[in-house]
Amino acid sequence: MGLSVLNLFHESIVPISRGILLFLLSIFFILILFFLVSVYLHEMRKRYLARMSVIWKEMITSLFEQNFPLSDFKIPNKDRKHFKDFLVHEHLQCNMIDQYKIRHLYKHLGFLDEDLYQLRNRIWWKKVDSLKRLTELRLEEAEAVVIDLLEDKKAEVRHAALK
Repeated sequence: MGLSVLNLFHESIVPISRGILLFLLSIFFILILFFLVSVYLHEMRKRYLARMSVIWKEMITSLFEQNFPLSDFKIPNKDRKHFKDFLVHEHLQCNMIDQYKIRHLYKHLGFLDEDLYQLRNRIWWKKVDSLKRLTELRLEEAEAVVIDLLEDKKAEVRHAALK
């Protein structure tokens, strides 16, 4: 009797547990691979944005110094979000005249309209991101919408609108 229970254990339980371990091990390796690919892609994007920041800085400088037309200023769709954040960052570091020019460029590229659209979005963190940008740029066109957001149901949105 004891020997048959031991044989049953070796014939049924051990192969099942071995299969489960192999399955879990394969999931573990897939997760490690996914993590490594994610880190690699993030690092590549970071390097790309560092290169592009230098180019964007030169473009903005030449735009302000040489007064070439805004219609010639184009940003690829894949870079719009990052360029929008770049403009806000540059706005904080320049003088009043350049701040005015950056605000004008921000409006001309349609970023103000995008932010105003995001303020009507149901996703609260998109509202907060847009509010942060609009607050940093001090755009009067957004004041009425921001005032309405003081009564939003999310506390984070109300807090961002107060700033």
